[in-house]
Amino acid sequence: MSLSHTLTPRLLLLTAAFALYLISSPNALAQGLTERQVTNFVDSMENLIPLLEKHEDYIRSIETKRDPADMDFSSMFSTGLAETRGHPFYSDLNDLAKRHGFANMDQWAATGDRVFQAVMALEMDQQPPGQLEEMQAMLAGLENNPQIDAAQKARMRSMVESSLNMMESVKDVPASDKALVRPYKDRLQAIMGGE
Repeated sequence: MSLSHTLTPRLLLLTAAFALYLISSPNALAQGLTERQVTNFVDSMENLIPLLEKHEDYIRSIETKRDPADMDFSSMFSTGLAETRGHPFYSDLNDLAKRHGFANMDQWAATGDRVFQAVMALEMDQQPPGQLEEMQAMLAGLENNPQIDAAQKARMRSMVESSLNMMESVKDVPASDKALVRPYKDRLQAIMGGE
């Protein structure tokens, strides 16, 4: 299967998995998100695909070490930077960040965290009320279902808990972040292969 065929659906997963290991940048998060940061980040995402293709083997090697259920959706980009330091992928990402107006990778990653938090919050805003409660009920029902073996329960529990964690992580996204990101949401989802 060609990379171009598998990359688009995997791009969101790759970005999320990569972001799991980046170091958080509290100073950048303390400041308000600006339209320029959002624009620069979205533009950078369009140029990220060739880097992912260039470093596909390295990305796959770190991707296999991660449990997606442990993903921290509040810091998708800033939690993976440390693991990539010293690898050519880090240098290429740093160059990408600087070409798009960021001082460094930490600033780019912190902006990415906030942008994707806002995208997920906007998605959650479109969901019917009570979805969190439904997921919690699904988890409880799963535990009490004797027809599902322990291994299946563990996999399903992991998936549901990951979804619950994501839902919880977007509850406190500032309205100002959502307002800034809203005009870019469709573009980001197209870049990520989500729509």
